[in-house]
Amino acid sequence: MQSKFLSLGVLRSVQSLLAGLIVASAIFGLAHIFRAPYPNWKYTGLAAIAGLFHGRAWMKTRSLVPGTLVHALVDITWHALFRWSGDATVR
Repeated sequence: MQSKFLSLGVLRSVQSLLAGLIVASAIFGLAHIFRAPYPNWKYTGLAAIAGLFHGRAWMKTRSLVPGTLVHALVDITWHALFRWSGDATVR
C-alpha cells in the first residue's frame, strides 16, 4: 500500500502527466522487486505494467479505490493460484 501512495505522490508532483505516470509506474514496479527470488525482475516488470493501469485509473477517477480494488483482486488471485499450489514465484 505504501508503494501506491508513493507512486501517487510522484504522479501528482510531476508537471507532465505522462512523465509522472511513467515514473510512478517504475517506482511501483521497483517496490515489488523483493518478491522471492530476489531480485525478481519479471515480477517487477509486471508490477510496473500494472502501475501504468493503476495510474491511468487514478487519472480518470482521481480516486485510489479502482486501482486498490484491482490490486487486491490480483493479489488474492495470485495467492489462490500459486501460493497454495506451492509455487509462489514467477518464472
